[in-house]
Amino acid sequence: MAASSTMIPVITRTEHDRMAGSATPAVARIFEILELFESEQRPLSLREIVEWLGYPMSTTSAILKSMAALGYLRHDRSARTYIPTMRLAHLGTWSAAHDLPSETCMSALRQLCAETGELIYLAHRNDIYMQYLHINVGEKYGSPPQRPGATRFLVHTALGWSLMTFLDRRAVNSIIRRTNAILPPPDNCDPGTVLRAIERCREEGYAVSENTIRLGHGVIAAPLAFAHQHYAVGVAAPVERLRQHGPEYASKLLAMVSDVSTL
Repeated sequence: MAASSTMIPVITRTEHDRMAGSATPAVARIFEILELFESEQRPLSLREIVEWLGYPMSTTSAILKSMAALGYLRHDRSARTYIPTMRLAHLGTWSAAHDLPSETCMSALRQLCAETGELIYLAHRNDIYMQYLHINVGEKYGSPPQRPGATRFLVHTALGWSLMTFLDRRAVNSIIRRTNAILPPPDNCDPGTVLRAIERCREEGYAVSENTIRLGHGVIAAPLAFAHQHYAVGVAAPVERLRQHGPEYASKLLAMVSDVSTL
């Protein structure tokens, strides 16, 4: 399928990351502490964690002590620091083989990255969220604005609209309704706008969104069915470059999806 020379009308929205707000506070704090360790990649003291995350000292101390007692953190009493243990490192290693497609597909993602020089996303659906599974960083792009495992609402991104092309109207309406129940009224998505974006993606084979993850940046995304699993692949770039090279990127993206889908 050839990409249209006219870009899909863009839905522009600044994405507010409210994922933590929809989770149980205690659970959210545990994972935010773990993500801080992943970001810093060094031992951290109680005071550093409190300063970074803004949690109460007593609450943070209790969480760290509990995680150390369970063997997920190691406490260095002399340095007064904590660091994740190998138990934590090995906890989810098995899931990569379950979530990620075969090496053939991963090789195609690397090739797409080399051809465009941009950021390439592979994502799947996780209930009402789109979740990044893998990220390739091209030579034109700096550091990605998020890491594998991060989530965004399906209704706000081209990757999400692409993933929802695999769903029927009833399932999509349920996602929209449950998402709007979490978001404050000013940030509620318009059901008609989302449904039109999904339908246009079905017609054209790809979707475009801008400023939903980081201001000044956008993504062209397409649905990918591979080995009985549903994914979305996206080419991300600064908005100006995305508008300039959009048809070219869309054509390369659709060719990659078509080639991989037939394997």
